[in-house]
Amino acid sequence: MTGPDDTAAALAAAGAYRRLAEQALADRPLAREGARALLGSSDEDLPAVLWAAFAARSWHFGRRVKLCVLQNARSGLCPEDCGYCSQSAVSTADIRRYRLLPVADLVAGARRAAATGAGRFCMVTSARGPSASDIAHFARAAHAIRAELPELELCVSLGIMEEAQARTLGEAGVDFVTRAAVSTQRSAAHTPTTTGWRPCGAARAPGSAPAPASSSAWGRRTRT
Repeated sequence: MTGPDDTAAALAAAGAYRRLAEQALADRPLAREGARALLGSSDEDLPAVLWAAFAARSWHFGRRVKLCVLQNARSGLCPEDCGYCSQSAVSTADIRRYRLLPVADLVAGARRAAATGAGRFCMVTSARGPSASDIAHFARAAHAIRAELPELELCVSLGIMEEAQARTLGEAGVDFVTRAAVSTQRSAAHTPTTTGWRPCGAARAPGSAPAPASSSAWGRRTRT
């Protein structure tokens, strides 16, 4: 199945969430009660919710996917005590631990990503947030990658950042600054005491939105 067939099958499997999927396909924003229904859906409803989401995805994008390659630019050695993370200060996981990779290694990683057909290359580190020297390092890497691979989107995930840091990276050629939401209240026992629990909506990295970067990324390079 492809295209309309995928969408029709997804709607049929969306169950109670079909109405919300059809509303999204008609470009009508969800009302507050509809959004709350999604947020409050049970684990048993997850397959139906995913089918509802797939209906919109298949309608707009078919079966195309975008490849993003992540480069762990610094592994382990993180001072945070996140209970779920193998790179945290309290983890006993047997992982590689190394300092910040040289710019040449990051450029080589970007080359490998582009050679595989990836549309985005993301450099990530284990840390609470970047230092001034980290920002300068990734700015140099971005300049070098952008000069050699101008079509490759660049992304960084460096922890909690200031707006000025995000802007510096944007000016160097980084397209996106991201930060993962660390947890939900339900799993607060595993969250870092060094950072504290926050609702997901408050977890956006400071400065990521105003950074001078492209916001219409999806679909530049796709595979079927």
